[in-house]
This record gives sequence, C-alpha cells and structure tokens, in this order.
Amino acid sequence: MERITDHVPRALSRLAQQYRGKPKLAGTVTVLAKQIQEIEDMLFSILAETVDQAVGAQLDVLGRIVGEERLGDPDSNYRLRIKAGILLNVSSGTPEELLAIFRLLTSDLPGAVVQFEEQYPAALVVRILRVRINSPSTFAGILQAAKDAGVRALLELSSGGSGNGFCFQGGIGRGFPDAQLTRGSGGKFATVLD
Repeated sequence: MERITDHVPRALSRLAQQYRGKPKLAGTVTVLAKQIQEIEDMLFSILAETVDQAVGAQLDVLGRIVGEERLGDPDSNYRLRIKAGILLNVSSGTPEELLAIFRLLTSDLPGAVVQFEEQYPAALVVRILRVRINSPSTFAGILQAAKDAGVRALLELSSGGSGNGFCFQGGIGRGFPDAQLTRGSGGKFATVLD
C-alpha cells in the first residue's frame, strides 16, 4: 500500500476539461480532497503506533499493508522492517528522511547516535554509534531500500563509546591511542555493511 500525500492536486488534475477553471467546483473538490488527505494521514499514524503492540499474525497483516513480507524474521526484526517500510513508502531518499528512518529504528536503544555523511560524487554513510545492533543485515537492507538509485550507501556500526578507541596489545602509544584505555584493553573496530 503506497501512501498518497497529494490528494488535492491529484483530484484537481482529474477534473474533466469542461469543469476546469470553475472556481466553485475547484473549491468543493479541494475541500473534499483535503478531508481525504487528513483521513489518510491519520490512518498511517495509527498504523505506525499499532506496530509496537502487534505480535505474530497481527504483524503479518500489518506487514502486508505496508508491503513488507516476513521472510522468516522474528517479531523484533520484522517490526523494525515494518516501521521502516511505513517511512519508506513516503520517502524520497533525502538525507533528512534517511536520518528520520534510522533515528526511529534506534529510538528504543538508549545512547544511540545516528550520523549521516554525504560523500562526493554519489555515496553516503549512515553511522550508528554507541549501541549494539542485533540485526545489522536488516538495517543494511533498509538503507539500501531508502537510498536513491545510483547512490552507494554504507552502514557503519560501532558499539564502542567514546574512550573505547583502538589500541594494540601493549597499551597507549600504538594503534590509535586513547588516554582512557588501560594497558592491553584493546578497542573495537566498526562494522561496515554495503
């Protein structure tokens, strides 16, 4: 199901030629189309709220409405894909929309930081920092679906917080030193998914 966000212009463009340019008829059509738009917007917001409480077969029904198949995923992963699917249905791949999608997906992960970086000429990186993601392939798939065609998109995940920089065995001064590391504690590399 695709969300329609332009009911008014669509309705006006569908008027028969002999009725175009009639201000009273255009006003009536505009009022009716605005009401339809409000109803659709409200229903999509209800759908978004319902996803959090749904389980099992209820999620399957919501997934079909949004256009997301379960693909054998457990409820938690499927719920993420449905939430993203709702946003994807109205997204055009702008940086703001990509950030909104990933901020929604990480909203229940305390301390999560989502960053976006554009890279010339046609690439982008979405970074999710300071949290562990249980389904990185799901997040990578969402990013690939949300981006514009012809744009290379990378998802970078790092569960280390500040102060957990990389350090070789032996302590500070080797690798990428961080004064907060203790000798031999090491650090974590980020995971990058294409």
